This record gives sequence, C-alpha cells and structure tokens, in this order.
Amino acid sequence: MSTATVPVQQATIRQYAKQLQLTTIGGQFTQVAEQAVRQKQSHLSYLEALLGAEVEERDRNAIARRIKESHFPKVKTLEDFKFSDAPHLPAVVCYVGPSDYGLNSPRILSTFLS
Repeated sequence: MSTATVPVQQATIRQYAKQLQLTTIGGQFTQVAEQAVRQKQSHLSYLEALLGAEVEERDRNAIARRIKESHFPKVKTLEDFKFSDAPHLPAVVCYVGPSDYGLNSPRILSTFLS
C-alpha cells in the first residue's frame, strides 16, 4: 500500500461510515488504527475496539434521547428557591432529619403562614 492511497482510503471509509450511519466509526477509525499499530493488536482487536466505541456512543445517545423525550421536570431544591422573589409566601422551613426515601435527602417540613 503506497502512501498516496492512504488519504483516498480514509476518505472512502468515512464515506461508507456516513452512508451506513456509523458516525463514531467514521470519526475514530484512524486514531483507533494508529493505537492498534502501536500496541501491535490484531485486526480483530482493532475491529472489536472500533465497534465497541460505536455501540457505547449509540447507547449514550439513546439514553440522552430517552431522558429528553420523557420530559422529566427540572430538579428543584430549597437552595435554589429565592424567597425574596416570592414575598407574598412567608415560609418557615425546618430541617426534620434524614428521610426514609433517600440516602442524602433530608426530610424538609415547610409550613406556609397566612
């Protein structure tokens, strides 16, 4: 294989990866190949690493997509609440102790006075 054909082969691989919607492979195959040569890995080890990276990326994207599609409410805490922005809601907030439902979540008693 001559040095002149390497860029052509890389461009072809990127195009194939794009067509097959293998974006991680298209973006990482050269770095993984160089690492495989340095570590004297077999072709199968190289392919395993490349496909593993693609699967991991797809799993991360799937989780992120499902979380986004679920429309979970934003997590809100008392530290984030600005009582000064709601002067019409005088509140007395007391720490009661560790909660039964969470390891690090204190149980909070909030009483709104009228």
